[in-house]
Amino acid sequence: MCHRHAGARAEGQVNAMRYLPLLALLTLRPVIAEPVRGVVIGLTGQPAVGAEVWAARETLPFSFERRDECAAKTDAAGAFSLDLEPGRWRLWVPGVEVSTAAQVDVMPGQPAELRLGVDWPWSTPPTAWLPVRLMDSAGRPAAHAPVSLDVGGQLEAMPGSRGPALAPGWQRRGAPWALSDDAVCTETDEAGRAVFDVAAGQATLGLRARGAQQVDVLLIRPGDRLPERELVVDAEPPPAPVTRSAPAAPTWVRVLDPEGRPLANQWIQVRRTEFADLYAARTDGDGQARVRGFQYDGLCTVKASGYAESAPVRVMTGQSAQRVTARLTARAVSLSGVVLDRDARPVAGCRVVVCRPTADRGQRADLRDDGCLARVLAGYRGFGSGCEPRENEPAAFAHWLDRDTYATETAADGSYHMADLEGGRWHALFIKDGYLPEEVRAVPLDGRLDQVLRTNANALRCRLLDADGQPWRNRAVRVALQPMAHDTEYASSWVSPIMTLTDANGCFALGSGQLPACTTRVTIGAGARAETSVNVVLSAYLPTDLAVTLPPARLVRGRVRLPGGQPAAQARVYAASNPSVACWTDGDGRFEVARPADAARQILVSADGCALAAVSVPEEDGTLLIDLKPGTTLRGRVVLDAAAVARVRSIRVPMPVGWPLAGLPVLCQPDGIVDRALLDCWSTRLPVGFDQFAVAGLPLAPLRLTVEPMLQDWYGQAALAAPSATAVVHVGPRPRGRVAGRVLSADGRPAAGLHVICSTELAQQTARQTDAQGRFAFDAVPVGEYSLVAGDPAAGKASADGQLREGHDETVELRLSLPFEGRVTGLPRGWAGEVAVIGDEQWRFAQQWGGDAPDKWHWLTADLDASLISLDDGHFRGTLDGDEPAHAVVVATRIDATAAKAEMLLWPLAERRLPRPPERLTLALPARDAGLTVTASGSDRALDRRVWMLITHDGIPAGYGLLTGAGQLTWPNLPAGNCRLLVGAEGMAYLTQEVALAKGQTRSVAVRRATGVAVFGRVDADQPAACVTLAGPTAYGLCHVNAEGAWRIDGVPPGTYQLRMVGTQPLVTRQVVVGEVPVEVAP
Repeated sequence: MCHRHAGARAEGQVNAMRYLPLLALLTLRPVIAEPVRGVVIGLTGQPAVGAEVWAARETLPFSFERRDECAAKTDAAGAFSLDLEPGRWRLWVPGVEVSTAAQVDVMPGQPAELRLGVDWPWSTPPTAWLPVRLMDSAGRPAAHAPVSLDVGGQLEAMPGSRGPALAPGWQRRGAPWALSDDAVCTETDEAGRAVFDVAAGQATLGLRARGAQQVDVLLIRPGDRLPERELVVDAEPPPAPVTRSAPAAPTWVRVLDPEGRPLANQWIQVRRTEFADLYAARTDGDGQARVRGFQYDGLCTVKASGYAESAPVRVMTGQSAQRVTARLTARAVSLSGVVLDRDARPVAGCRVVVCRPTADRGQRADLRDDGCLARVLAGYRGFGSGCEPRENEPAAFAHWLDRDTYATETAADGSYHMADLEGGRWHALFIKDGYLPEEVRAVPLDGRLDQVLRTNANALRCRLLDADGQPWRNRAVRVALQPMAHDTEYASSWVSPIMTLTDANGCFALGSGQLPACTTRVTIGAGARAETSVNVVLSAYLPTDLAVTLPPARLVRGRVRLPGGQPAAQARVYAASNPSVACWTDGDGRFEVARPADAARQILVSADGCALAAVSVPEEDGTLLIDLKPGTTLRGRVVLDAAAVARVRSIRVPMPVGWPLAGLPVLCQPDGIVDRALLDCWSTRLPVGFDQFAVAGLPLAPLRLTVEPMLQDWYGQAALAAPSATAVVHVGPRPRGRVAGRVLSADGRPAAGLHVICSTELAQQTARQTDAQGRFAFDAVPVGEYSLVAGDPAAGKASADGQLREGHDETVELRLSLPFEGRVTGLPRGWAGEVAVIGDEQWRFAQQWGGDAPDKWHWLTADLDASLISLDDGHFRGTLDGDEPAHAVVVATRIDATAAKAEMLLWPLAERRLPRPPERLTLALPARDAGLTVTASGSDRALDRRVWMLITHDGIPAGYGLLTGAGQLTWPNLPAGNCRLLVGAEGMAYLTQEVALAKGQTRSVAVRRATGVAVFGRVDADQPAACVTLAGPTAYGLCHVNAEGAWRIDGVPPGTYQLRMVGTQPLVTRQVVVGEVPVEVAP
């Protein structure tokens, strides 16, 4: 049975109520546990064998405590069983990329049955056993000796991203402990043996024990039992003398109430402001409390029930007792209320959370992101919570999830009460399964806040079919929900994917607690199939049914042969972009692997005794024939140059941190090979604590080894005619050279008295000033990449990048850019302005987009290297680089602080080609004397923050904006005349509207969704595009391209459309005719 355990503590989750007397009494009574049984199935439909199933109980709202004794592993059928006491539990199964979480309410007398899906692409994790034996110099077993294993390389992905682990069932003395994400340590048994469980793949193994180390690189196959590794270790050192350290000096905090009286006999909470550590203590009759656990000096605040937090006080640690006094600043305020449903019935068990808004938590936020609901819900749907109670807290602090968050639950009559709130802004959240979550932003402190919850009866019922029409039955699938609307602040909490399981009919269902209630993009991933996305409208009042046909599996098939022409059995084949999921060739060298989804479309092949091969996959289907070439394994050592160390110490250059055992990177580059995927595989690192390395799969060719401690002034290189059995790389201080040159003005004259800054790849910066001839010089510049920057705003600027090689000095000439200045007139009141400077080529490209690309001008600044210059009272000043033509364009932005989420951008209001040499410019904005208000009602209000709107006047872009939270957008300054309104909502078509604007008037129009068919397609890998626009005489649609190059726009009415691939150079356009049936556009 899983009972409450005083020592059990989850990772980051603790039992904040263990001091409750009532709980202590309850633990004396027998607890009847109920069986919770289930089965775990992977992506292929096979049972997940050996999967870990953890259980965590909700001890407070949104806080789960994991019980170590409440865990199980699945058997050969993927089945598990847990005995859990009644309550709300969260079950957790570690996955490869997405872990599975399931909530279960355990009721007395009601056993639970579960079916869980996990993203395992195999039935059993592909691992191998590595036995190790330690012997001393006399040949005796080294019993109970610590031994560590460090694993790196191109490995299969493991559940929960676990690193090397001890083999199941290995009896060991004491528990293993992790040294890092890639290393684990344990002790040998009486025979000096230990067994490690390592992931399959091309693995670099580093074993270390008592002065001995061994590094090897192996192609490890699933299920292998590797030959036993034997290390001869040093004799066991004598035990260190036992020294008793003096007990830590006590820290006493005297607490006074706001009136200056001692706060007697009350629990207090002391919080360290730097690290958010919490300590609990109880004051005596004089308000004194001894706080245990302080180890470092720092500022602390004190809080007590019924009072606001004190001002920070400094606590010092030392040999003698420390005493500080903290005065509470004010009495706490309270909040009470009742939660009802729409029929005025009380809602019991509703979680009520009161939290500080984002902006008041010391975090940067604007009006659009000031809510708390997304943060709280995101933690609630995951394992544990973003609001965690702390250990060893008394009952008085049970509901303080952190200093900015308080939580409770409503009673049977729907009532709640919180009595320990501080003054200031608070938001109140009301969350209950089966109801829409609510966030109230104006909380009446020391008052009453009643809330009526709206029923959330939505559900998504989806049936998956394979490309041949057969049900995708009994398989795990990944479902990601991306709300297309942000009129509700909790929408972002659904972005994380969910693992679920289809039934015998290929169906799965998600309930109301997992779904938003708005237009949502549902993306389904099914194993090696490409992800499929569809937009659906999820209602809070009725379920939504959906049928999805998965795309056919795109596989790469082939055969691998050894250098002699024989079949390469058990060779490893994997995509260069995703080495964690691989396939292994059969006895005839044949393989079948998912087609790489990235633009490079490369697969890598590794086999014993062969060079690693990189193969480009053609677009057309076929069978690849891959002939491997001979290869070898390089082993080597890194040696610190002792003479260099002595020389460096004499000039007081610091040694690298942790040298020589600091996990340094070793880069291996064979001559003539520039393929990035191969070079990445041939790069390794020294395991922490080692000076040896090994690299497998190298071709029989000359190569260069480089060791470069990151951000350190050390360097080592070795050139080899061919990979030898053992290579030695000597590392010492990085060689240095000289970089000198001249700075010239734009007309070629020497620029005297200017500052020149030299930056190196070692994050070092040095400054010099030019002499009368404009000359400068930097001595002792480390070899490698460097950059120079010279000038000032008045004279202009210049920059240059270079590569300093050992034994070669560099001479550089810098020519300053041209300064220019000007002013902007006619900027509307209440608007902020900037001037963007872009090149002539980028300006011509922008003009090609035409007036139908609503985010055209946003892309211009983000992706076309435009530099923005802020206006100072209408004036601007900048510089021009080089002799290429450039354009200055005015950007105007207005943020309406009174209406949350109002953000508008007008462009271009004025544009001038910059003359050479520059002259003072005046950019005059045209008269704008009309207005337009756009509103969205009903379900279209869900377009917030996912819509672009563009006004065009005579084909010229004049306005761009985002809907407000009220479903409204206003442009107060537009030119009078005829204009065209386009609405670009992600994946949906909207009707275009011709609007006549009259001088001195503001028109109001409503957005209207178009009705029609779907237009969809795929973008070629050699023509990458960010989004696709579809413009016709009556409708406009927009869709971003997903990672697989697919796009889809729904609701397109009949007509002839201009399709544009936005983000390609040159711009790709095509004419598309739409009728009464869906249209697929060929790549």
